[in-house]
Order: sequence, then C-alpha cells, then structure tokens
Amino acid sequence: MGLVLAVVGTLRGRVPSRCRLAVVGAGAAVQLVLAGFFVTSGPNGHSGAWETTRVMVNAPVSGAALLYGAGKGGDLYQNDNGTTAVVLDGGVVRAGTMFGTVFLTDQGMETETPRTDRLSEHEARHSDQWAAFSIAAGPAAFPALYALDETFFPGAFNHFERHAGLEDGGYDTPSDCPSIAGQLTLASMTLLAGSALVVRRRFRTTSSPRKGFSQLPTGSFLPQVASSASRTIRGK
Repeated sequence: MGLVLAVVGTLRGRVPSRCRLAVVGAGAAVQLVLAGFFVTSGPNGHSGAWETTRVMVNAPVSGAALLYGAGKGGDLYQNDNGTTAVVLDGGVVRAGTMFGTVFLTDQGMETETPRTDRLSEHEARHSDQWAAFSIAAGPAAFPALYALDETFFPGAFNHFERHAGLEDGGYDTPSDCPSIAGQLTLASMTLLAGSALVVRRRFRTTSSPRKGFSQLPTGSFLPQVASSASRTIRGK
C-alpha cells in the first residue's frame, strides 16, 4: 500500500523523501520475505479463485504468524479449507487467534472432530475478513477495525465474531446481542465526532477572507493613499 502511494505521488509530480522511500522499501522487503517463508512452509495446495487470492493477499501476515509459531515449537496442521493451524502450549487468547490464514491456538487440532471442524470454519471466515479488508485498505485494516469493534462490543458482541459464527467459535450467544451499552457508547462517540467536524468547518468559514475582496501586499495600501492625497492637494 505504501509503495503504491509512493508511486502515485511520484506520477503526480511529488518527489518522496529519502526517509519515506527507505521506510516503504524496508516494509516491502519484510513483507516479501514473510510471504516467501509462508509459501515455502505453508500449505502445499489450494483450490478455488477466492481461496488462492486469500492465501496470496494474507501471505505476509501468515508468514509472520507461521514464523512465530515455528519459533515457539508449535505443531503445524493443514486444514481442508486452506488454513493452517499451529498448536502451541500456551500464550493464546481465548481458543486462539487467526493471523491471515494461520491459526495460532492451544486447542487439539490434530484429530478431526465436530468441534475442531466448526472451529476451523469459524477461523476460515476470519481469514476471509483479513483478505477482504487487506485488499480494501491494507494489511493493518482488519486488526485495527477488529480492535475498535472489540472496544465497544467485546467478546460475543463483536460484529466480526458474529459474522464468523458465534457457536462455531465456541461463544455463548448473549440474550441482549448486540450490546445496548456498546451501541449507546458508539452513538455518543459518533455524535461527538460529527459535532467536532461541524464546529471545525464553521470556524474555517468565519476565519477565511470574504469573496470579492483581494488581499493587497503588506505595506502597499498606505503609500497608495498618501500618493492619491498628494495629487488631490496639488490639483487644488
């Protein structure tokens, strides 16, 4: 994403700074390395256009998760839906966390049971979310939106978890889903943000110069008035 923005800016006549070029280049290199690690160590094959696209888009994030799991001594298991489960001894939140197409978990995924199959499908939907938001706004979009949603709608109230399937993910569906408290908090934050934008726009409107008046250079008005007055006196 940063590389695309840098190219677009250059085409529009804006020369990026050396620092920006270095940051974009380093970020692109890291993502390529992680993507290469995932391609060589990840799933051996995948079918379907979307599944292939999902694997390619999520490859940098998946490579980082796979590298972390391998460093922790985790056991790798390939799922039929194109995702990879890395079973760790601990250090995971809830039943686990999906990063791209790699699921870091402490659940027993080595044998196929109705529970592990449903959990695998739940995490595959999270992988779809990763890919969709990465295509739309970059690889940081989904975790940022998930964290924001989790702030107002935690746990089973989270909209991403609900979309992935609460029962498949091992959540108990709450009776007041979605959270009334979360809705009120989000509505209040939206009203505050809207009010701030309105006040800012009005402030800009009142502080900007009125149309129809040209701004004279500093110090040019008084000499013109003095010269005009001098010619008037001489004419008299």
